[in-house]
Amino acid sequence: MATLRDRERANRDRAIHSAASGGSGEIDDSNLPKLDDVLMARGANEFMSPADELKAFNIDPRFEVNCFASEEDFPELACPIAMRWDGRGRLWVSCSTTYPHVYPGRKPMDKLIILEDTDQDGKADVCKTFAENLHIPLSFVLDGKGGVYVSDQPLLTYIADTDGDDKADHQEILYTGFGCEDSHHSLHDFVWTPGGDLMFRESVFHNSQVETAHGPVRTKNSSWFLYNPRSRRLTAFGGYPNTNPWGVAYDQWGNHVASHPVFASTFHATNRPYPLQHSGARGMQAYSGVCGHDFVDFDFWPKEMQGGFIKNRYKPTNRVEIHKWIEKEDCFEEEYVGDLIFSTNLSLIPVDLTFGPRGDAYVCDWYNPVKGHMQYSLRDPRRDRKAGRIWRIVPKGATLAEAPQFEKSSVADLVGMLASPHIRYRQWAKRELRDRERSEVLEAIQGVFKNGDSSDLTKLEAVWVLQSFDAPDLFRLKELLKSQDHRIAASAHGLLRF
Repeated sequence: MATLRDRERANRDRAIHSAASGGSGEIDDSNLPKLDDVLMARGANEFMSPADELKAFNIDPRFEVNCFASEEDFPELACPIAMRWDGRGRLWVSCSTTYPHVYPGRKPMDKLIILEDTDQDGKADVCKTFAENLHIPLSFVLDGKGGVYVSDQPLLTYIADTDGDDKADHQEILYTGFGCEDSHHSLHDFVWTPGGDLMFRESVFHNSQVETAHGPVRTKNSSWFLYNPRSRRLTAFGGYPNTNPWGVAYDQWGNHVASHPVFASTFHATNRPYPLQHSGARGMQAYSGVCGHDFVDFDFWPKEMQGGFIKNRYKPTNRVEIHKWIEKEDCFEEEYVGDLIFSTNLSLIPVDLTFGPRGDAYVCDWYNPVKGHMQYSLRDPRRDRKAGRIWRIVPKGATLAEAPQFEKSSVADLVGMLASPHIRYRQWAKRELRDRERSEVLEAIQGVFKNGDSSDLTKLEAVWVLQSFDAPDLFRLKELLKSQDHRIAASAHGLLRF
């Protein structure tokens, strides 16, 4: 007896033959049998409108929360997953109504959208669809020149807008072969390293085999990856049994913080031969059920929060947490302080968190009465595919910062931003610099070293810019290796690898 998949394949073979013979090539799946009904063994949480959901929030009295955008205003915002800011101060969001998998007879139909608050009133009033027909885009980054690197299971895909109309008109498959056995933690955690490489990861249960011009890259049961956009070299590192969070951020000294704080960075320079792995992070902090975090450094946020970070947690409860970032003798550890938001409605699913260019914080809310991938059937009809909310958090009485116009800034102004007290300003400035004219950037960077007022941290940022252009300066690096700030010296030692 032919299985469902047998019939699907036969239908596609007929479509291929039709197209080759001058026909329409349309796929006809009308002969597929009806899928069995789903047994719903668990109860679903209550569905609320954005206004009622906000009322269900217990909010730290020092802050105000408002809905920046929701499905009521923009139906395109259904099922948001990840957020990134561009150089014009617009919020990009990846959305997936395909998750947790493509149903038989259907196609991936996920989106990348752009939200913009044109009058700066704390609420989005413009929504544009940049790209469509993506396959569960768990994460993405912007490259500063109209392009996006995006998770597109089982692909690493690059899409770009070449004519400036905010519509993707170029799509390129960079690599395929990444594992997607468990779609909710296929390629995710896309982030630019301080030195300009693209870093991302896959979690447990996954097996990847990626053919590259530099040789095959194989991973088993979780791994981190580095992708160099200039050489297109893909490197796997940090393969060890780990938990499955989403969200990674860098502190100001270049330590990346994810499921095991800064643990994976010890494997940046080496990895065990496939299929062996490093041992687990014994005795280190580890946690699951977290989705996105960002460090606090805007001065209008409470003094006691400075240098710490805010983090989402979607299980076993749902809240936005306040944490300290504490330096120990040989590592950093986080310390839970309290909740910024706690929701009495369990349909809140915070999946990403980021600070905006003006210093307000944004929480991406998947919002769904069905919580979890294994707790419910993959085809549970109660899975919501229409809702999505972005919440905005501001300290009461705060005067927000004036957002820099990174895209319009000169090379000199961008280099000047490397001295900013704000981590993300420095990160966004470097993103823009990587796509400016090489000789102009390298000349401007020398001014940082010649300026007697430049701090060692600013010089470290400048050396990271040099790394991104494959223009190492060993003299400047040796200076940083001797820095009186041991955290900067440690980061400089990490640069020796490159």
